[in-house]
Amino acid sequence: MNLVASHSRHKLEKRENTEKTVSVEMEEVDETAVPCNIRQEQIAPIRQSSLPICSEEETLFEELDDAAISMPILTQTHARTSSAPLPEDREVALKKNCERSLRRMSMGSNIVTKEKSILHESNHSYRFSPQDVEEGPVLGQGSFAYVRQGSIRNIDIQSSCSSRNLRNHGEESMDCDGNSEDEMDDGTLTELNQGNYYAVKKLRQDLSDSRRVHGAIDLAREAQFLMALSHPHIVGFNGVGNDPGTSGFFILIEKLNKTLTSEIALWRAQSAYLDKNAMNIKIVDYAHKIASALSYLHSKNMIYRDLKPDNVGFNAKGDIKLFDLGLAKELLDDRKVKEDEFILSLAGTGRYMAPEVLSGKLYGLPADTFSFSLLFWQMLHQDTPFKDLNARQHRRGLLMWKTRPKISKKIPSAVKKIVKKGWEHKPKKRLRMKNIERLLHEYLHE
Repeated sequence: MNLVASHSRHKLEKRENTEKTVSVEMEEVDETAVPCNIRQEQIAPIRQSSLPICSEEETLFEELDDAAISMPILTQTHARTSSAPLPEDREVALKKNCERSLRRMSMGSNIVTKEKSILHESNHSYRFSPQDVEEGPVLGQGSFAYVRQGSIRNIDIQSSCSSRNLRNHGEESMDCDGNSEDEMDDGTLTELNQGNYYAVKKLRQDLSDSRRVHGAIDLAREAQFLMALSHPHIVGFNGVGNDPGTSGFFILIEKLNKTLTSEIALWRAQSAYLDKNAMNIKIVDYAHKIASALSYLHSKNMIYRDLKPDNVGFNAKGDIKLFDLGLAKELLDDRKVKEDEFILSLAGTGRYMAPEVLSGKLYGLPADTFSFSLLFWQMLHQDTPFKDLNARQHRRGLLMWKTRPKISKKIPSAVKKIVKKGWEHKPKKRLRMKNIERLLHEYLHE
Protein backbone atom coordinates (compact mmCIF):
# COMPACT_ATOMS: atom_id res chain seq x y z
CA MET A 1 0.00 0.00 0.00
CA ASN A 2 1.30 3.47 -0.80
CA LEU A 3 2.77 5.09 2.31
CA VAL A 4 0.96 8.40 1.85
CA ALA A 5 -2.41 6.71 1.35
CA SER A 6 -1.73 4.34 4.26
CA HIS A 7 -0.81 7.23 6.55
CA SER A 8 -3.93 9.18 5.51
CA ARG A 9 -6.17 6.18 6.17
CA HIS A 10 -4.55 5.53 9.56
CA LYS A 11 -5.01 9.19 10.47
CA LEU A 12 -8.69 9.03 9.60
CA GLU A 13 -9.25 5.85 11.62
CA LYS A 14 -7.46 7.31 14.64
CA ARG A 15 -9.54 10.48 14.55
CA GLU A 16 -12.77 8.50 14.21
CA ASN A 17 -11.94 6.61 17.39
CA THR A 18 -10.74 9.58 19.46
CA GLU A 19 -12.68 12.63 18.32
CA LYS A 20 -15.65 11.00 16.57
CA THR A 21 -15.34 13.26 13.56
CA VAL A 22 -17.66 12.71 10.62
CA SER A 23 -16.20 10.33 8.04
CA VAL A 24 -17.31 9.23 4.61
CA GLU A 25 -19.11 6.22 6.03
CA MET A 26 -21.88 8.21 7.64
CA GLU A 27 -25.39 6.88 8.00
CA GLU A 28 -26.82 8.84 5.09
CA VAL A 29 -25.38 10.11 1.82
CA ASP A 30 -24.29 13.66 2.60
CA GLU A 31 -25.99 16.32 0.48
CA THR A 32 -23.47 18.99 1.52
CA ALA A 33 -20.70 19.85 -0.92
CA VAL A 34 -17.44 19.30 0.93
CA PRO A 35 -14.24 20.28 -0.87
CA CYS A 36 -11.36 18.19 0.46
CA ASN A 37 -8.17 19.46 -1.11
CA ILE A 38 -5.04 17.33 -1.22
CA ARG A 39 -1.72 19.12 -1.53
CA GLN A 40 -0.02 18.65 -4.88
CA GLU A 41 3.08 17.13 -3.30
CA GLN A 42 0.84 14.49 -1.72
CA ILE A 43 -0.94 13.63 -4.96
CA ALA A 44 2.08 13.62 -7.25
CA PRO A 45 3.70 10.44 -5.86
CA ILE A 46 0.49 8.45 -5.74
CA ARG A 47 -1.23 9.53 -8.97
CA GLN A 48 -3.88 6.88 -9.54
CA SER A 49 -4.12 5.37 -6.07
CA SER A 50 -7.40 5.65 -4.20
CA LEU A 51 -7.47 8.23 -1.42
CA PRO A 52 -9.82 8.13 1.54
CA ILE A 53 -12.44 10.87 1.56
CA CYS A 54 -11.62 13.42 4.23
CA SER A 55 -14.04 14.83 6.70
CA GLU A 56 -14.93 18.49 6.34
CA GLU A 57 -12.65 19.48 9.21
CA GLU A 58 -9.63 17.82 7.55
CA THR A 59 -9.80 20.03 4.49
CA LEU A 60 -6.43 21.17 3.17
CA PHE A 61 -6.79 24.50 1.38
CA GLU A 62 -5.04 24.49 -1.97
CA GLU A 63 -5.35 28.30 -2.10
CA LEU A 64 -3.17 28.68 1.00
CA ASP A 65 0.56 28.12 1.10
CA ASP A 66 3.30 28.62 3.70
CA ALA A 67 3.17 32.38 3.17
CA ALA A 68 -0.57 32.57 3.79
CA ILE A 69 -2.52 33.08 7.03
CA SER A 70 -1.33 30.74 9.77
CA MET A 71 -4.64 29.21 10.76
CA PRO A 72 -4.62 25.61 12.05
CA ILE A 73 -7.03 23.04 10.65
CA LEU A 74 -9.36 22.60 13.62
CA THR A 75 -11.73 19.79 14.46
CA GLN A 76 -15.33 20.18 15.53
CA THR A 77 -14.22 19.56 19.10
CA HIS A 78 -12.22 22.73 19.52
CA ALA A 79 -12.81 24.91 16.47
CA ARG A 80 -13.31 28.61 17.14
CA THR A 81 -16.85 29.37 16.06
CA SER A 82 -18.06 32.90 16.55
CA SER A 83 -20.33 35.42 14.91
CA ALA A 84 -17.96 38.18 15.98
CA PRO A 85 -15.90 39.86 13.25
CA LEU A 86 -12.29 38.82 12.82
CA PRO A 87 -9.64 40.89 14.61
CA GLU A 88 -8.33 43.66 12.38
CA ASP A 89 -4.96 41.99 11.78
CA ARG A 90 -6.62 38.74 10.72
CA GLU A 91 -9.06 40.51 8.42
CA VAL A 92 -6.18 42.37 6.77
CA ALA A 93 -4.35 39.07 6.31
CA LEU A 94 -7.48 37.40 4.95
CA LYS A 95 -8.01 40.25 2.48
CA LYS A 96 -4.42 39.88 1.25
CA ASN A 97 -4.87 36.13 0.94
CA CYS A 98 -8.04 36.54 -1.14
CA GLU A 99 -6.28 39.04 -3.38
CA ARG A 100 -3.37 36.62 -3.77
CA SER A 101 -5.78 33.85 -4.73
CA LEU A 102 -7.51 36.08 -7.29
CA ARG A 103 -4.19 37.12 -8.82
CA ARG A 104 -3.20 33.46 -8.99
CA MET A 105 -6.44 32.77 -10.88
CA SER A 106 -5.33 35.13 -13.66
CA MET A 107 -1.93 33.48 -14.10
CA GLY A 108 -2.16 31.57 -17.36
CA SER A 109 -5.93 31.97 -17.38
CA ASN A 110 -7.94 32.34 -20.57
CA ILE A 111 -11.01 33.43 -18.57
CA VAL A 112 -9.79 35.87 -15.93
CA THR A 113 -7.89 38.49 -17.89
CA LYS A 114 -6.59 41.73 -16.41
CA GLU A 115 -9.54 43.60 -17.90
CA LYS A 116 -11.99 41.18 -16.26
CA SER A 117 -10.43 41.11 -12.81
CA ILE A 118 -12.44 42.52 -9.92
CA LEU A 119 -9.12 43.78 -8.54
CA HIS A 120 -8.43 45.93 -11.60
CA GLU A 121 -9.05 49.66 -11.20
CA SER A 122 -11.01 49.83 -14.46
CA ASN A 123 -13.64 47.55 -12.94
CA HIS A 124 -14.41 49.66 -9.88
CA SER A 125 -17.69 50.54 -11.59
CA TYR A 126 -18.80 47.09 -10.47
CA ARG A 127 -18.35 48.10 -6.84
CA PHE A 128 -21.24 48.89 -4.53
CA SER A 129 -20.98 50.17 -1.00
CA PRO A 130 -23.05 48.49 1.74
CA GLN A 131 -25.09 51.70 1.92
CA ASP A 132 -26.16 51.25 -1.72
CA VAL A 133 -27.88 47.93 -1.03
CA GLU A 134 -30.78 47.26 1.30
CA GLU A 135 -30.88 43.67 2.53
CA GLY A 136 -34.15 41.82 3.00
CA PRO A 137 -35.15 38.33 4.17
CA VAL A 138 -32.88 35.30 3.91
CA LEU A 139 -33.48 33.31 0.71
CA GLY A 140 -31.13 30.43 1.43
CA GLN A 141 -27.97 29.27 3.17
CA GLY A 142 -25.10 26.99 2.22
CA SER A 143 -21.99 25.59 3.87
CA PHE A 144 -20.13 28.90 3.78
CA ALA A 145 -22.54 31.63 2.70
CA TYR A 146 -26.08 32.86 2.97
CA VAL A 147 -28.22 34.68 0.40
CA ARG A 148 -30.60 37.52 1.20
CA GLN A 149 -33.04 39.39 -0.97
CA GLY A 150 -31.60 42.80 -1.78
CA SER A 151 -32.56 45.99 -3.54
CA ILE A 152 -30.69 49.06 -4.73
CA ARG A 153 -31.55 52.05 -2.57
CA ASN A 154 -31.12 54.46 -5.50
CA ILE A 155 -31.30 53.36 -9.15
CA ASP A 156 -29.48 56.52 -10.23
CA ILE A 157 -26.35 55.70 -8.22
CA GLN A 158 -23.34 56.92 -10.18
CA SER A 159 -20.63 57.21 -7.53
CA SER A 160 -20.29 53.54 -6.69
CA CYS A 161 -21.70 51.66 -9.67
CA SER A 162 -22.07 52.19 -13.38
CA SER A 163 -25.32 51.99 -15.30
CA ARG A 164 -23.52 49.27 -17.23
CA ASN A 165 -24.16 47.02 -14.25
CA LEU A 166 -27.91 47.56 -14.53
CA ARG A 167 -28.45 46.91 -18.19
CA ASN A 168 -30.38 44.01 -19.61
CA HIS A 169 -28.29 40.91 -20.23
CA GLY A 170 -28.77 40.86 -23.99
CA GLU A 171 -32.55 40.63 -23.53
CA GLU A 172 -31.90 36.88 -23.03
CA SER A 173 -31.37 36.78 -26.80
CA MET A 174 -28.40 34.44 -27.01
CA ASP A 175 -29.14 31.41 -29.15
CA CYS A 176 -27.69 28.43 -27.30
CA ASP A 177 -29.21 25.82 -29.62
CA GLY A 178 -25.98 24.25 -30.69
CA ASN A 179 -23.58 27.20 -30.36
CA SER A 180 -22.82 28.35 -26.85
CA GLU A 181 -19.15 29.18 -26.85
CA ASP A 182 -18.25 32.77 -27.60
CA GLU A 183 -21.34 34.82 -28.29
CA MET A 184 -21.17 37.06 -25.23
CA ASP A 185 -18.06 37.75 -23.20
CA ASP A 186 -18.62 41.08 -21.46
CA GLY A 187 -19.72 39.54 -18.18
CA THR A 188 -23.10 38.21 -17.17
CA LEU A 189 -25.01 41.39 -16.31
CA THR A 190 -28.70 41.74 -15.56
CA GLU A 191 -31.00 44.72 -15.48
CA LEU A 192 -32.51 46.20 -12.35
CA ASN A 193 -36.07 44.98 -12.62
CA GLN A 194 -38.61 42.58 -11.13
CA GLY A 195 -39.48 44.99 -8.32
CA ASN A 196 -35.84 46.08 -7.96
CA TYR A 197 -34.91 42.82 -6.20
CA TYR A 198 -31.56 41.13 -6.42
CA ALA A 199 -29.82 38.47 -4.35
CA VAL A 200 -27.03 39.42 -1.96
CA LYS A 201 -24.58 36.61 -1.20
CA LYS A 202 -22.41 37.01 1.91
CA LEU A 203 -20.09 34.88 4.00
CA ARG A 204 -21.71 33.37 7.08
CA GLN A 205 -20.41 34.83 10.34
CA ASP A 206 -20.83 31.67 12.44
CA LEU A 207 -17.92 29.81 10.83
CA SER A 208 -14.79 28.50 12.49
CA ASP A 209 -11.59 30.32 11.56
CA SER A 210 -10.49 27.68 9.06
CA ARG A 211 -13.90 27.48 7.37
CA ARG A 212 -14.10 31.28 7.23
CA VAL A 213 -10.80 31.39 5.35
CA HIS A 214 -11.95 28.75 2.89
CA GLY A 215 -15.37 30.36 2.48
CA ALA A 216 -13.95 33.85 1.90
CA ILE A 217 -11.68 32.56 -0.86
CA ASP A 218 -14.50 30.56 -2.47
CA LEU A 219 -16.78 33.62 -2.44
CA ALA A 220 -14.10 35.84 -3.98
CA ARG A 221 -13.36 33.26 -6.68
CA GLU A 222 -17.06 32.86 -7.45
CA ALA A 223 -17.42 36.63 -7.88
CA GLN A 224 -14.44 36.65 -10.21
CA PHE A 225 -15.78 33.85 -12.38
CA LEU A 226 -19.26 35.38 -12.57
CA MET A 227 -17.78 38.68 -13.67
CA ALA A 228 -15.72 37.05 -16.42
CA LEU A 229 -18.34 34.61 -17.73
CA SER A 230 -21.51 35.22 -19.69
CA HIS A 231 -24.31 32.81 -20.56
CA PRO A 232 -28.13 33.11 -20.43
CA HIS A 233 -28.39 30.00 -18.27
CA ILE A 234 -25.76 31.02 -15.72
CA VAL A 235 -26.97 33.33 -12.95
CA GLY A 236 -26.53 37.01 -13.76
CA PHE A 237 -23.82 39.09 -12.07
CA ASN A 238 -24.26 42.74 -11.11
CA GLY A 239 -21.37 43.65 -8.88
CA VAL A 240 -19.62 43.25 -5.56
CA GLY A 241 -19.52 45.18 -2.31
CA ASN A 242 -16.34 46.03 -0.40
CA ASP A 243 -13.03 44.28 -0.96
CA PRO A 244 -12.73 40.47 -1.20
CA GLY A 245 -11.81 38.98 2.16
CA THR A 246 -13.29 41.79 4.25
CA SER A 247 -16.21 41.09 6.58
CA GLY A 248 -18.61 43.19 4.49
CA PHE A 249 -17.77 41.62 1.12
CA PHE A 250 -20.79 40.48 -0.88
CA ILE A 251 -21.82 39.53 -4.41
CA LEU A 252 -24.86 41.14 -6.00
CA ILE A 253 -26.46 38.65 -8.37
CA GLU A 254 -29.71 37.93 -10.13
CA LYS A 255 -32.44 36.78 -7.77
CA LEU A 256 -33.74 33.25 -8.33
CA ASN A 257 -37.20 32.44 -7.01
CA LYS A 258 -36.92 28.67 -6.67
CA THR A 259 -34.52 25.78 -7.14
CA LEU A 260 -34.74 22.74 -9.36
CA THR A 261 -35.10 20.69 -6.17
CA SER A 262 -38.42 22.34 -5.34
CA GLU A 263 -39.53 22.19 -8.98
CA ILE A 264 -38.89 18.43 -9.14
CA ALA A 265 -40.92 17.98 -5.94
CA LEU A 266 -43.77 19.91 -7.59
CA TRP A 267 -43.61 17.73 -10.70
CA ARG A 268 -43.80 14.64 -8.53
CA ALA A 269 -46.79 15.97 -6.59
CA GLN A 270 -48.62 16.84 -9.82
CA SER A 271 -47.54 13.80 -11.85
CA ALA A 272 -51.01 12.23 -11.84
CA TYR A 273 -52.48 15.30 -13.53
CA LEU A 274 -49.76 16.17 -16.03
CA ASP A 275 -49.50 15.10 -19.67
CA LYS A 276 -46.52 12.71 -19.67
CA ASN A 277 -45.31 13.51 -23.19
CA ALA A 278 -45.55 17.27 -22.67
CA MET A 279 -43.78 16.91 -19.34
CA ASN A 280 -40.94 14.91 -20.88
CA ILE A 281 -40.43 17.57 -23.55
CA LYS A 282 -40.35 20.27 -20.88
CA ILE A 283 -37.78 18.32 -18.86
CA VAL A 284 -35.59 17.64 -21.90
CA ASP A 285 -35.74 21.35 -22.74
CA TYR A 286 -34.55 22.24 -19.23
CA ALA A 287 -31.82 19.60 -19.47
CA HIS A 288 -30.73 21.04 -22.81
CA LYS A 289 -30.36 24.49 -21.26
CA ILE A 290 -28.34 23.11 -18.34
CA ALA A 291 -26.19 21.23 -20.87
CA SER A 292 -25.66 24.46 -22.82
CA ALA A 293 -24.39 26.19 -19.67
CA LEU A 294 -22.00 23.32 -18.87
CA SER A 295 -20.89 23.16 -22.51
CA TYR A 296 -20.10 26.86 -22.34
CA LEU A 297 -18.02 26.38 -19.18
CA HIS A 298 -16.22 23.41 -20.73
CA SER A 299 -15.46 25.47 -23.85
CA LYS A 300 -13.57 27.76 -21.48
CA ASN A 301 -11.77 24.71 -20.06
CA MET A 302 -13.63 25.18 -16.80
CA ILE A 303 -15.11 22.41 -14.65
CA TYR A 304 -18.17 23.11 -12.50
CA ARG A 305 -17.70 20.21 -10.00
CA ASP A 306 -20.94 20.49 -8.01
CA LEU A 307 -23.90 19.92 -10.32
CA LYS A 308 -27.05 19.02 -8.37
CA PRO A 309 -30.66 20.27 -8.26
CA ASP A 310 -29.87 22.55 -5.31
CA ASN A 311 -27.49 24.51 -7.58
CA VAL A 312 -29.95 25.04 -10.42
CA GLY A 313 -32.69 27.65 -10.10
CA PHE A 314 -35.34 29.68 -11.89
CA ASN A 315 -35.67 33.45 -12.09
CA ALA A 316 -38.92 35.42 -12.07
CA LYS A 317 -39.33 34.90 -15.82
CA GLY A 318 -39.03 31.13 -15.44
CA ASP A 319 -35.58 30.94 -17.05
CA ILE A 320 -33.45 28.10 -15.72
CA LYS A 321 -30.06 29.12 -14.34
CA LEU A 322 -26.92 27.42 -13.07
CA PHE A 323 -25.62 29.13 -9.93
CA ASP A 324 -23.10 28.76 -7.10
CA LEU A 325 -19.73 28.61 -8.85
CA GLY A 326 -17.83 28.39 -5.57
CA LEU A 327 -16.24 25.03 -6.45
CA ALA A 328 -15.73 25.76 -10.16
CA LYS A 329 -12.16 25.49 -11.39
CA GLU A 330 -10.30 26.48 -14.53
CA LEU A 331 -8.22 23.56 -15.78
CA LEU A 332 -4.70 24.82 -16.39
CA ASP A 333 -1.73 23.02 -17.90
CA ASP A 334 0.28 23.08 -14.67
CA ARG A 335 -2.25 20.64 -13.16
CA LYS A 336 -2.61 18.45 -16.24
CA VAL A 337 -1.17 14.92 -16.18
CA LYS A 338 -2.76 13.74 -19.41
CA GLU A 339 -6.00 14.16 -21.35
CA ASP A 340 -8.95 14.67 -18.97
CA GLU A 341 -6.76 13.94 -15.95
CA PHE A 342 -5.83 16.85 -13.72
CA ILE A 343 -4.47 17.20 -10.21
CA LEU A 344 -7.54 18.59 -8.48
CA SER A 345 -9.03 18.58 -5.03
CA LEU A 346 -11.78 16.19 -4.08
CA ALA A 347 -14.80 18.48 -4.36
CA GLY A 348 -18.53 18.20 -4.86
CA THR A 349 -21.51 16.41 -3.37
CA GLY A 350 -21.10 12.67 -2.79
CA ARG A 351 -24.38 11.57 -4.32
CA TYR A 352 -23.56 13.18 -7.67
CA MET A 353 -19.80 12.53 -7.82
CA ALA A 354 -18.23 10.63 -10.68
CA PRO A 355 -16.40 7.40 -9.71
CA GLU A 356 -12.97 8.89 -10.39
CA VAL A 357 -13.72 11.84 -8.11
CA LEU A 358 -15.20 9.74 -5.31
CA SER A 359 -12.19 7.42 -5.34
CA GLY A 360 -9.68 10.29 -5.19
CA LYS A 361 -8.21 9.77 -8.64
CA LEU A 362 -7.24 12.39 -11.19
CA TYR A 363 -10.21 13.77 -13.10
CA GLY A 364 -11.37 16.38 -15.59
CA LEU A 365 -14.38 17.63 -17.55
CA PRO A 366 -16.05 14.18 -17.92
CA ALA A 367 -16.77 14.30 -14.17
CA ASP A 368 -19.34 17.02 -14.88
CA THR A 369 -20.91 14.83 -17.55
CA PHE A 370 -21.45 12.04 -15.04
CA SER A 371 -23.13 14.44 -12.61
CA PHE A 372 -25.30 15.78 -15.43
CA SER A 373 -26.59 12.30 -16.27
CA LEU A 374 -27.57 11.69 -12.65
CA LEU A 375 -29.32 15.06 -12.52
CA PHE A 376 -31.07 14.36 -15.84
CA TRP A 377 -32.25 10.99 -14.49
CA GLN A 378 -33.57 12.72 -11.37
CA MET A 379 -35.52 15.20 -13.50
CA LEU A 380 -36.99 12.47 -15.70
CA HIS A 381 -38.05 10.26 -12.78
CA GLN A 382 -38.77 12.93 -10.16
CA ASP A 383 -36.81 10.79 -7.74
CA THR A 384 -33.48 10.95 -5.90
CA PRO A 385 -30.62 8.81 -7.26
CA PHE A 386 -29.29 6.21 -4.80
CA LYS A 387 -31.89 7.24 -2.21
CA ASP A 388 -31.98 3.74 -0.67
CA LEU A 389 -28.20 3.56 -0.17
CA ASN A 390 -26.15 4.89 2.71
CA ALA A 391 -22.73 6.37 1.98
CA ARG A 392 -20.84 3.06 2.37
CA GLN A 393 -23.23 1.23 0.05
CA HIS A 394 -23.18 4.08 -2.45
CA ARG A 395 -19.39 4.16 -2.56
CA ARG A 396 -19.03 0.40 -2.95
CA GLY A 397 -21.85 0.20 -5.46
CA LEU A 398 -20.49 2.99 -7.62
CA LEU A 399 -16.84 1.94 -7.54
CA MET A 400 -17.04 -1.87 -7.37
CA TRP A 401 -20.34 -2.84 -8.99
CA LYS A 402 -20.88 0.19 -11.25
CA THR A 403 -24.34 0.69 -9.77
CA ARG A 404 -26.61 3.14 -11.59
CA PRO A 405 -30.24 4.15 -11.04
CA LYS A 406 -32.73 2.11 -13.05
CA ILE A 407 -34.15 3.93 -16.06
CA SER A 408 -37.89 3.61 -16.59
CA LYS A 409 -39.11 1.85 -19.74
CA LYS A 410 -41.34 4.86 -20.35
CA ILE A 411 -38.34 7.09 -21.07
CA PRO A 412 -37.80 7.53 -24.85
CA SER A 413 -34.94 5.40 -26.14
CA ALA A 414 -33.00 8.38 -27.54
CA VAL A 415 -33.10 10.12 -24.16
CA LYS A 416 -32.23 6.91 -22.34
CA LYS A 417 -29.16 6.50 -24.56
CA ILE A 418 -27.93 10.01 -23.72
CA VAL A 419 -28.27 9.35 -19.99
CA LYS A 420 -26.39 6.05 -20.23
CA LYS A 421 -23.60 7.49 -22.38
CA GLY A 422 -23.16 10.28 -19.86
CA TRP A 423 -22.66 8.06 -16.83
CA GLU A 424 -20.29 5.51 -18.35
CA HIS A 425 -17.84 4.27 -15.73
CA LYS A 426 -14.74 5.17 -17.74
CA PRO A 427 -14.45 8.93 -18.33
CA LYS A 428 -13.15 8.47 -21.89
CA LYS A 429 -16.35 6.66 -22.88
CA ARG A 430 -18.65 9.47 -21.75
CA LEU A 431 -20.19 11.92 -24.16
CA ARG A 432 -18.83 15.45 -24.15
CA MET A 433 -21.23 18.10 -22.90
CA LYS A 434 -21.21 19.81 -26.29
CA ASN A 435 -22.37 16.53 -27.85
CA ILE A 436 -25.09 16.09 -25.22
CA GLU A 437 -26.22 19.66 -25.90
CA ARG A 438 -26.37 18.89 -29.63
CA LEU A 439 -28.23 15.59 -29.20
CA LEU A 440 -30.82 17.14 -26.91
CA HIS A 441 -31.30 19.98 -29.39
CA GLU A 442 -31.84 17.46 -32.18
CA TYR A 443 -34.32 15.51 -30.04
CA LEU A 444 -36.32 18.66 -29.30
CA HIS A 445 -36.46 19.68 -32.96
CA GLU A 446 -36.87 16.35 -34.71
